[in-house]
Amino acid sequence: MRRIFSILLAISMLFASVLAFSSCGSEPAPPIEDVKDDFVALIEASAEINEIFFGAGLPVISRDEEKNAELYSNLAVMYDRYEYISTESKYLTVDEMKKAAELVYTSEYLSSVYMMAFDGYADEIAGVTVARYYESDGWLFQSISYEPLIEGTRTFDFETMKIVKPSRGDYVNVEIESELGGEKLNLTLAFSKTANGWRLDTPTY
Repeated sequence: MRRIFSILLAISMLFASVLAFSSCGSEPAPPIEDVKDDFVALIEASAEINEIFFGAGLPVISRDEEKNAELYSNLAVMYDRYEYISTESKYLTVDEMKKAAELVYTSEYLSSVYMMAFDGYADEIAGVTVARYYESDGWLFQSISYEPLIEGTRTFDFETMKIVKPSRGDYVNVEIESELGGEKLNLTLAFSKTANGWRLDTPTY
């Protein structure tokens, strides 16, 4: 599943980049000083979104705790592979998660993320993969069979941030040094200027 997800993600990122640079736009990229604060804020905010969709997810009411046995005994069989999202969670609906994600990432990037998170998918290799999150009757549920794709939070050295080619006025590629689990990695992150401001067009995990 992890390999298939990575392939799908890479294809969607490539497709988004092709569309971005095949559209009109000849203005030069802005100086890094003009966009750095916005880019830093987006990168920092992305950690929470990454955790929701690719990491441990949201806090749940555990099936394994005896005190929750009655709650789950009344749940339909179709939810056997799901747990209730805790009422103490910051996000309690699909709409709330989407609103938070769309403050950070572009709609183009999120389209494939939403498919995995809220719709699920099927293919000949992996078979059927259920949606990670499901909302019904005023409750939000999270799949217990999902295997997190990331562990830990990647950190970034914002002083190394620099704009690289190809970039233009409304679509900027930035190279930046990062670290996760003791492993250092140079990443290239893409930012797209939308009607609502700059948004990340590539993942940061």
